[in-house]
Amino acid sequence: MKGKKYYIAYGDAAALTIKNAIYDGLEKATIVCFRDDFTQGPLPSQFDLISLGKRKAYWQSLSAVLYNVSDIDAVLDYSIDELNQIGQGSVVYLWTGDSAYDRLATMWLSVLLDQKGCVVFNNSKLSAGGDEKIINLAMLSPKTVATTEKDFEIVHPMKISMWRLSWKNLVEENGDYRVLENEQLLNKDRRFMKDCVKKYIDSKPIIARDLIEKILTEDPMPLSDITVEYELRNLINDREVDFQGELDTMIDYKVFIPA
Repeated sequence: MKGKKYYIAYGDAAALTIKNAIYDGLEKATIVCFRDDFTQGPLPSQFDLISLGKRKAYWQSLSAVLYNVSDIDAVLDYSIDELNQIGQGSVVYLWTGDSAYDRLATMWLSVLLDQKGCVVFNNSKLSAGGDEKIINLAMLSPKTVATTEKDFEIVHPMKISMWRLSWKNLVEENGDYRVLENEQLLNKDRRFMKDCVKKYIDSKPIIARDLIEKILTEDPMPLSDITVEYELRNLINDREVDFQGELDTMIDYKVFIPA
């Protein structure tokens, strides 16, 4: 529908925050939840939903650590269907936190929506005036989100063109991971992420689940449990790390570096 208004949430927690913000005074609009994580795996080379759908093959390849991989397929399909309902000429609002996750999503979605003739607004000031970095909208209270309408700015076509070029550069560099460093989105290889995980392992065996929790809590790099366990198992396969138990779920084995 031409001119219809949409809010795009980066993740289910952000979608719930927006829903509750509407009860607290945020103007009503249709909420669409974007659930893919562009910080890892091969980026879609094109700005269309077919290319986005091909990302499912990457998540399927993580079935050893992504225990609900069949559910992930369904969730991603649902998100694609939601995006597909955004018609030509719609008005779309994005909230972009200080994270590679949010910034990559904003870049790709802005180009996709611009191709549909949509008018795109973005609020990239979530951390403004505070000591804490807001990496995702879900970190804010619904009442705070309800007051953010004044901070939206239209995304200029020149900005979208710059994002399109930056995206193509990221695709050509073909990194395994993307991180945000000094306000720059950078590709990183598997060795980088392995080292992020390995520095938390010593000669004392620790249950994989407890190690993952420790890394997610203490490491400054925003990592997911999927990322950590995937690279942990790669460290085991490469014999950089040893283990005890069975490589089933994260509670079934301990990891350590042999003395």
